[in-house]
Amino acid sequence: MDFLLDANNDLVLRNGDLVIATPIEEAIQRNKQRLSFLFGEFFLADDRGIPYFEYIFTKLITIEEVNDYFKAVIQSIDGNLEILKFKTEFEPKTRALIISYSVLTKDGPISISVSSPSILNLRV
Repeated sequence: MDFLLDANNDLVLRNGDLVIATPIEEAIQRNKQRLSFLFGEFFLADDRGIPYFEYIFTKLITIEEVNDYFKAVIQSIDGNLEILKFKTEFEPKTRALIISYSVLTKDGPISISVSSPSILNLRV
């Protein structure tokens, strides 16, 4: 059971009360938070997170390796059962990687689209 977050990751309040996320909303939040959590970001869990600067932003990585890495991360998220669709797009102007996917969760299918921080040295 999680509290519902808005698009800015702020807690949602209704009539002054915190709102509890539905199981599907919780699954969406769990997926978005996992892909947005930077490696070493939280001092109590500095060994967790996506290693954007340590791995994803390096010069020697290919788009296939990025795809494989994110698919493995998505599969490891609690409640995710199967990746139904997966697509990455590299936006050269903003140097961002957009990760879009659908996954079957224990509570039903969900679709997610997240944009990573700028990819500095990705070979496409």
